[in-house]
Amino acid sequence: MKFLISSITIPLIISAFSFSARAFDAPVNCTPFGNSEQPFERDYKFLNSKEAIDQDALATYQGEHRLKGRAYWDQNQRAYVLPYSQSGVPLTQNFIKGLSAHFAKALENRYADAIIYPDMGHAHLVLPTQEWIDTKKSTEDMTARVNAALASPRIKALYHTAEMVHIKEGDFAKGRMPQDPWKLWRYFSRNLLGSFESLPSLEVLWAGPKAVYNTVREVPSMTEVTTVYFVAHKSGCFPFKAPEGEKFFDITFETIPYKKN
Repeated sequence: MKFLISSITIPLIISAFSFSARAFDAPVNCTPFGNSEQPFERDYKFLNSKEAIDQDALATYQGEHRLKGRAYWDQNQRAYVLPYSQSGVPLTQNFIKGLSAHFAKALENRYADAIIYPDMGHAHLVLPTQEWIDTKKSTEDMTARVNAALASPRIKALYHTAEMVHIKEGDFAKGRMPQDPWKLWRYFSRNLLGSFESLPSLEVLWAGPKAVYNTVREVPSMTEVTTVYFVAHKSGCFPFKAPEGEKFFDITFETIPYKKN
């Protein structure tokens, strides 16, 4: 599956960065989703300000429920496993640390204000197109394909921040450019492309003046493999560095459901 063609992207390269995090060989709270658990659900509402994002993030972080299908520590494999289909995909340290580093840099530079679905809560994982073609030729098993893709050092994550945040004036698609400095910054910095190399990097992409809501839908020479979702939570499996200190997050392949009214 490829992204729909969008306007040409103009990358702003952000220098590679380091991060500090708890050791990944000492899992805490990394249990699989239990049959008796109630899954985390999200509200279907758009947020209008940084204050609203902060309130939503705090309620989510301190809440009772965690993600369904979340990654967990498998003692037999001695690996973190992300459930996929009827089995699971082991996560490499580079992948986990890359996510953590992307979150830290996005929050530090105010490309995002919180690791929640209305803001920075999902990523489209993309692989060089030829590599994905070769991977599909090598196996018919989709789990094996995703496993190979996530283990590749060339995989990247395309993030769309402010996913459910009003950062234009008026209509979502046809509204005027915001005059508020915070909204304007969030509008122009909402497309992030992160690498999972030994020293991760993060780029800001621009979709062009004709793109709806400045949404980059295609990365040149790359193809989408799958989508992952994540939420910061006090009992999350993995650490990341937030401006206010160390926090934790969970990750899943499963779309986060909406609350039933």
